[in-house]
Amino acid sequence: MARRFKIGVIGSGSWATALVHILTVKRYNINWLLRKQENIDFIKEYKRNPNYLRDLELKVKKIDFYTSAKELVDDSDVILLAIPSAFLLDTIKEVEPKIWREKYIVSAIKGLLTDKNLSIFQYFTQEMYVPKENIIVVAGPSHAEEIALEKKTYLTLGTLNKRLGNRLCRMFRIKKFLHTRYTDDVLGIEYAAVLKNIYAIGIGMAHGMGYGDNFIAILFTRAAQETHNFLTKLHINDRNLLTSPYLGDLVVTTYSPFSRNRTFGAMIGKGYSVRAAQMEMSMIAEGYYNAKSIYEINQTLNAELDFAETVYKILYENASPRRLFTKLEDILM
Repeated sequence: MARRFKIGVIGSGSWATALVHILTVKRYNINWLLRKQENIDFIKEYKRNPNYLRDLELKVKKIDFYTSAKELVDDSDVILLAIPSAFLLDTIKEVEPKIWREKYIVSAIKGLLTDKNLSIFQYFTQEMYVPKENIIVVAGPSHAEEIALEKKTYLTLGTLNKRLGNRLCRMFRIKKFLHTRYTDDVLGIEYAAVLKNIYAIGIGMAHGMGYGDNFIAILFTRAAQETHNFLTKLHINDRNLLTSPYLGDLVVTTYSPFSRNRTFGAMIGKGYSVRAAQMEMSMIAEGYYNAKSIYEINQTLNAELDFAETVYKILYENASPRRLFTKLEDILM
C-alpha cells in the first residue's frame, strides 16, 4: 500500500478551514500555514479558527502549524492551495521554484493571477515548470459553510494523471456527505470556476437593483452561454457543460446566500461604490479581480461576452449599473 501523503495547506480562510476539517476527519496529518502566531495559539487552545467557520471544531492533534511557507512546502508531499488568488504569489515568494517540481499541487483556488492573467495550473506549468501530471484542480459547487455543516457535496478534481486522480478522489471522499470524481478537462473546470464568480457579481447587481426572478433567469442563461463561448475559444475539449463543475458551480454561486460574489454585486446594485462594498465585506470576492483578467484575455480570444463585459465596465470604468443593464436588456431581447 502506498504511504499516506503529508499534506500542506496554504490558506487560512473559510475554504482552507473546511478542507483542513475534511482531511483531518480522514485522519491525514496536516501541515497548515497560518501567518499570525496568535491565531495558531487560539486554534491550539480552543480547536476553532477565530476568524472563519468559528463553530467548526478542528482535530488539532492531526495538525502541525507553520508560519513559514518555505518550511511547510519542504515538509509536505502535497501542497493544497486554498488562498485568494490575489495573495498567492506574495505568500509563496520565499519558496524556491525548483522545489515545486518535486511536489503534487492541489489548487482549490477559484481565481486567476491577475498580474499575469494566468490560472494556477497555467502558472505552475508555464513559469514553475511543474509537470502537468502533478497538478490537481478542485472544482464543483462547494460552499465552505455547507461542507463545515457536512451537507451533501460533490467535488470534481481536474487532472491529467488518472492514477493520481483516483488517489486524490479517495483522499477527499467521505461516504456520509462528500462525493468525488475526476475529469481531464483541467483548464475547462478551472476557468469555469473563474467565470461563475463574475456572473454571480452581475446577478447580484441585478438583484440589488430590483430586477425580478424572470429577468435574472435570463441573465443566468446568458452566463451559461458565455461560459460555453469562452471555454470553447480557450481550450477545445469534449466537455459537458450541464455537469456539476460547470453548470452546478454557476448555479450555486449565483443564487446562494453564502456567495460572497453575489453579495458583493448586490451591494453595488443597491448603490454602494466598488470601494465601499469591498470595505464592508470581511472576505474577498474573487470575481472582482477575475472580471479584469477575463476582459483582458478576451481581447485576444474574442468570445462573445456581453454580460461579463458589462460587469467589468461597472467595476473598473465606473459605469452606471442601471444604464449598462438597460443596454444589456436590449442585447438579450
